[in-house]
Amino acid sequence: MAAAGKLSVVAIMVFIAAISNSVSADPDMLQDVCVADLNNGKHAAELASRIGVEVRTHVIDLGVHRWKAVDESVKAPILQRIMLLYSAARRSVAALCLPVMSATALCLLLFAVHSSVKMNGFACKANFSPSDFFSSCLAMQMPTNNMLGSTVTPANVMQIPGLNTLGVSMARIDFAPGGLNPPHTHPRATEIIFVLYGELDVGFITTTNVLVSMTIKQGDIFTFPKGLVHFQINNGKGPAAAIAAFDSQNPGVQAIAATLFAAMPPVSDSVLSKAFQISYKEVDEIKAKHGGKR
Repeated sequence: MAAAGKLSVVAIMVFIAAISNSVSADPDMLQDVCVADLNNGKHAAELASRIGVEVRTHVIDLGVHRWKAVDESVKAPILQRIMLLYSAARRSVAALCLPVMSATALCLLLFAVHSSVKMNGFACKANFSPSDFFSSCLAMQMPTNNMLGSTVTPANVMQIPGLNTLGVSMARIDFAPGGLNPPHTHPRATEIIFVLYGELDVGFITTTNVLVSMTIKQGDIFTFPKGLVHFQINNGKGPAAAIAAFDSQNPGVQAIAATLFAAMPPVSDSVLSKAFQISYKEVDEIKAKHGGKR
């Protein structure tokens, strides 16, 4: 195993060279667009969890000269595994980045027999049309007669399949007077908002519990760093609206209150009671308001 620990990435380079003919013969390998097949949307992470560990044992170091110095008995199983991957490659391909040797990250071509391997979230549709790149979902003001007085309308890969692999999406947030887009996070994206009309008090909280906030009005822009808890509230006398942009095709969202009090299975009352220093009765009341269960 000590010798294997010195193996070069040449092993994988040999593998890639071996498949280069079949890859270059496919005109769709390097394509302009990859419109999401929303009917077949499992993530490539399934592949990584299945064979990622095996690949990491083969790609250990970057010194090309070390490969020649390795004993043939150690090379043999490595090359055998490469050939197995090559055979599987004829059925499906996914491009993934895996951590190698702690801080080092290499983007590798990983291959698996499973036919539903995806790249960056969704498979590519075989055929697409202009409608896959279009949506008018942000054009209209949405009703805000709900508990929070706000409505978020997403325009991500689920609404616009053509966004797949492009790393961008948008949303519209409409606010009634006093309406709140409650404290939440986007685990996969930084957000930048542009105020269409009205006035908003906005802010985010850093990991050292510093509140960064200000009032923004029509035409203003404000940024919320990736993963940090943030909010927007309309403290003005009239309605307000903003357009948000994200550097992810699907930024994800976790509203703090709903995440904790409406989780399924439910977070135990004892956890929430102690975390927020409130009674069990108050926990149940908050859960009821968010549609959670005891």
